[in-house]
Amino acid sequence: DFLRLESQAKSIGWAFASLENQKSNCYKACSSGLNVRVNIVAYSNADKVMSVINMLSDIQSEFGLRIRILNDLSRIESSRNNIKTICQKLGAIKNSETLRKASSNKVETWVSESGMVFETKEEYPYYLDGICQNCSVKNICHEGFYGLRLESRQGEYFIRLCAYKNSSDVLIPFKKFLSSNIAEEYLRLLVD
Repeated sequence: DFLRLESQAKSIGWAFASLENQKSNCYKACSSGLNVRVNIVAYSNADKVMSVINMLSDIQSEFGLRIRILNDLSRIESSRNNIKTICQKLGAIKNSETLRKASSNKVETWVSESGMVFETKEEYPYYLDGICQNCSVKNICHEGFYGLRLESRQGEYFIRLCAYKNSSDVLIPFKKFLSSNIAEEYLRLLVD
């Protein structure tokens, strides 16, 4: 499954070594006192996602590693069903829910029967008119408007409004963005 995510062909040995390296990095980061969260995309069936959660449970119980399960934006409905199945298998009860304004995501915190705390993050297409209305890639966009991203490029700050495009209408110099109509639209969403 890990190999399927790679754009270039890799060996099964590379995949096993890479996964063990990632687990080791999580362990080292947690043991050094860092607040660590692992995102797991529910792109395959619920049992495979459960095996990843089980693999990380020892690090979580020892260090408080945060685990977040994300839905797969290319297969939203089947991914949501997988997350629902995982919560049921864990006997999880929802503890809290946060919907981030002016974005395309909702985070829920769950507690399993065994006391394991984990999060689910559900992203859904949310389109901001000023950015998405006349977008040339809207028909293949699974995410929509995710939120603002601040980027530094050659010492200058930019606001990125879209994860899929690099054109000047979605990658705007920070100062120019502050006086734009899109900034006004975004601020209205935050206030509403």
